[in-house]
Amino acid sequence: MVVVPVYNSPDDVRACIESLLAHTPTATPIVVIDDASPDNTAVDSVREVGARGEHRVVLYLREVNVGFVHSCNEAFKIAAGRDVVLVNSDVVVGPEWLERMIGAARSSNTVATVSTLTNHGTILSLPVRNAPGPMPEGLTVADAARRIAAAATQTRPVIPTAVGHCMYISRTALDVLGGFDPIFSPGYGEEVDFSQRAAAHGLLNVLADDVFVFHRGSASFGTSPQKQLMQDAHEKLINERHPLYAPLMQHASTVTRTSFANALSRARRALTGISVVVDGFCLGPQMMGTQRFVLETACALAEDPSVQRVDLVTPLKVPAYVRAAVQGRPRLHVCPQVPYKTYDQHYEVALRPYQVDHPVQLRWMRQVADVTVVTQLDMIAYHNAAYYGINDVWRQYRDITATAFEVVDGVAFISTHSREEAVREGLLSPQHHSAVTYCGIDHCSATVEPHPPPGKALRPGFLLVLGASYLHKNRMFAVELWGALRNQGFSGQLALVGPEPPWGSSHEAESKWLNEHPELAIDVVTLPSVTESEKAWLLSNTALVTYPTLSEGFGMVPFEAAVAGVPVLTTRQGSLDEVLPPELSTLTSLLPAEAVPLAERLLTDVGFRTEQIALLAAAADTFTWQRSAATLVDLLHRTLAAPNGRQGDLALRLGARPEGNVHVYVDAVVAARRTFPTLHRVLVGQGTRRQAQLRRAVDAFRRRLD
Repeated sequence: MVVVPVYNSPDDVRACIESLLAHTPTATPIVVIDDASPDNTAVDSVREVGARGEHRVVLYLREVNVGFVHSCNEAFKIAAGRDVVLVNSDVVVGPEWLERMIGAARSSNTVATVSTLTNHGTILSLPVRNAPGPMPEGLTVADAARRIAAAATQTRPVIPTAVGHCMYISRTALDVLGGFDPIFSPGYGEEVDFSQRAAAHGLLNVLADDVFVFHRGSASFGTSPQKQLMQDAHEKLINERHPLYAPLMQHASTVTRTSFANALSRARRALTGISVVVDGFCLGPQMMGTQRFVLETACALAEDPSVQRVDLVTPLKVPAYVRAAVQGRPRLHVCPQVPYKTYDQHYEVALRPYQVDHPVQLRWMRQVADVTVVTQLDMIAYHNAAYYGINDVWRQYRDITATAFEVVDGVAFISTHSREEAVREGLLSPQHHSAVTYCGIDHCSATVEPHPPPGKALRPGFLLVLGASYLHKNRMFAVELWGALRNQGFSGQLALVGPEPPWGSSHEAESKWLNEHPELAIDVVTLPSVTESEKAWLLSNTALVTYPTLSEGFGMVPFEAAVAGVPVLTTRQGSLDEVLPPELSTLTSLLPAEAVPLAERLLTDVGFRTEQIALLAAAADTFTWQRSAATLVDLLHRTLAAPNGRQGDLALRLGARPEGNVHVYVDAVVAARRTFPTLHRVLVGQGTRRQAQLRRAVDAFRRRLD
């Protein structure tokens, strides 16, 4: 039986009854109890609307106002032997609302109450969590109801309390508990008390995660000071009777790793699409490879139709190249923030499109979003202690990388090679959500005015090396190759462009070679880093780009060179063999002298040079940021559907990765208990002193974690 308590508010009552008649099976009686409304307009609306259809609409008129609680208790008596659905008069229901609530109620014979999702319903509110709001723009109640029903998995999660805007109450619960406690008359808090009493008796309060109704809110008691006094008094009574209720609600309103939180997230996505926050705190004054990847990923995500909003959080001083790139993208918002401080906004996904190097980054991501996704660009630093100088620092980086794989819900890689390296290290397992999201070459900020870099002048026709002087970039090969070419008559300069890292650099070897060849050193130009406009000038004036790298996560330089119309002499190391066209002529030896013939052909044979550039340029067309974003969005959807990052919570709260996996020790304890039950009872049996000591130790450990 559906029961609608009514007091004034004729417009709300009319909309409510019309929706009930439109979407409720005709065999279900609808009982309207008017609590002595001073204005008969609402009652007249019920009579008029109820006379239109085939439904049985029963109208009870009270002569004296007794309040919501007493009206409901009277309805429970009228419905003897039946379950009851209480619908507030300011609620509008959608298609199949009752059938789906009945399905939730019958999902277990221990269900006491069933509640629905709504726009105004404390912990059940959508699309803003824990806060009332209007319907999403452009959606009717019926549209919203259909979207949420289609997206739901019908897990019917347990919640701390029923929320009274639309509440199904089983006859079992009514028979065991009676009705609402009259002490909560005229209303407010009665459903909380009922739900807590039901839970104490072993019954369940569940959410029908496939039902959405509209709730205007505050129609029953308004917003008067008297209402606030009553609310405060009833809240005090609730806390006295049910001291665990407040912490239960606090947990339910903030948790992101339960079936309830997942149900909210699915429903929210069904209404509005995905909201993503992108960690862009690396976006400093200069754009280098990582900065390019982060910015282009954010821009491409904001163009995907299933992404509702992308917030790119940056340092307080936003670089000009960031502001220029985001212009004309209404769903992409730049949000300057103090890095990794408390952030009020909440999102479906927190995305860090580059490696994690500190636990605070993971904690922040977990705080601001339902799920977390990280892009592991490559495993070079994870493998190479030489780039850290201090063993402890390298170990810490490896530990936080391992912790990230345990904690995050999804991992993206920029090549299959990078993903296979993570598998080789035991970091990526089959249960991880992962995807290969290749880099794009069609950069949104690629259109810049070429400008020569400052310092020593470069003459057009030089040999160009792009990349930091890390040892794996193998710049010494390029230096020696250039020397060999000069001996063969090549007259161009050598430009070594890229910053020098503090450790693991080839700078010392390069300097030694140049000191040994002073006649050539005068034609070597070293630039620590360049702007995008300066890089554009370099690419438009070089004769040949050399890329002799030994290890690469993707390798953007060869494609960027080809797009600029420049040939590249490159290896196939790391991921390059995966992404370069198989027909492309590449280095077959890492001895500089043996590479001279191919380099000379690229420099002098116009037909061969043109063919090689065309091969790379055609391959570059397949690597677009939009395609990368589409693969990434698929990963986000899979991650949101089944978050995997549960086991890392303990590691995060401790602040570092434990030396061993905690769950291994837990499994050992469980196995011992099963193997030696008698010993377990002797040591920690019910009521023993050892059990009391163990409880105190556990409580102390939890306090340290919190």
